[in-house]
Amino acid sequence: MKRIGFIIFLIGLTLFINFGARGVWSTNLSPGFPSDAGTIYAETHYLFSGENKFYYSAEEGYEGELFVLNREQTEHLLQTDEIDHIKKLELENEGMIKFNTEKTGFYTFVIKNTSENDSHFEYSVAHKGDVNDCIKRSLYIAVFGILVASIGFIKDKMKK
Repeated sequence: MKRIGFIIFLIGLTLFINFGARGVWSTNLSPGFPSDAGTIYAETHYLFSGENKFYYSAEEGYEGELFVLNREQTEHLLQTDEIDHIKKLELENEGMIKFNTEKTGFYTFVIKNTSENDSHFEYSVAHKGDVNDCIKRSLYIAVFGILVASIGFIKDKMKK
């Protein structure tokens, strides 16, 4: 039990040092997909709270809309085919859009081609995670490891 607690503590400490030193940058790459005029494409990504960047590229003349939906709004979309959104952003040709999410979790991107052209569309999502959130979680893991190790030491003392 002491060893298990010590290992858990080391894992938490390692995560703490990692998040404290660097922060969290992550990128979700989506393969390209054909975007016919008027079609809708949806994909879900796990995002940290805070600033997110949506990079996209399409053929010249492409116009579209990006809707960012939380879990409840995604369920609403699946049940009613109506898009209720957190953010609605305009897309043209290629570029980068910044937006913020309030909570860490799963978000759905709904991309709608509003141009009269068929196009090939690619995008990626980069987000800088809420480092304080990750630091807090890693400290919880380290404290849990100390508790488990302490219980192991107390049990050994009681046996003697």
